[in-house]
Amino acid sequence: MDAWLYFAASSHVGGIEGELLVEGKTDASGQVAIPDVDGEVAIEFRERQRYVFQVPDRVSAFRKIITPVGNAVTTTLVIHRFQKQALNINFVSRNGSAAGLILGTCLKYCGGACCGDVATTNAMGQVRVEDFFPEEIDSLYLTDKSGTELWMGAAPRIGTSPAIPTITLPAASR
Repeated sequence: MDAWLYFAASSHVGGIEGELLVEGKTDASGQVAIPDVDGEVAIEFRERQRYVFQVPDRVSAFRKIITPVGNAVTTTLVIHRFQKQALNINFVSRNGSAAGLILGTCLKYCGGACCGDVATTNAMGQVRVEDFFPEEIDSLYLTDKSGTELWMGAAPRIGTSPAIPTITLPAASR
């Protein structure tokens, strides 16, 4: 995480303008020492995944603006850690085998290259992703080896049915 003496965030992507006060990680108890300053302090996660501030800044879920009040020694910021949940999907193709298709994800909280491949369907058209965090995913997509999109859908919600969904891919137009 980084802590900045906050001046503004006026760029088109909301980048912080200010003086960097602290750069690094919290200690074992989750605390970090920030120098005493007159003004607002922006706290921002450098790694943008797996957790967000519970009550974030309006520009970014990874940022919190605080104003130290009086002689406050400690300010507590609450984070929300994303819940890990395996992703299982069966794909069926009306044109034959669904083997070797590529499943990709697009991230919800992203300011740059947001999409990427995460798995390939097996010989039966099934895909399983163990290290999956639905809250950080905006959408899923399936492509063939040439990159042609065959399907796009929303990421499953946390705690949804344990049943494995089957998605039938539309027949290719000729």
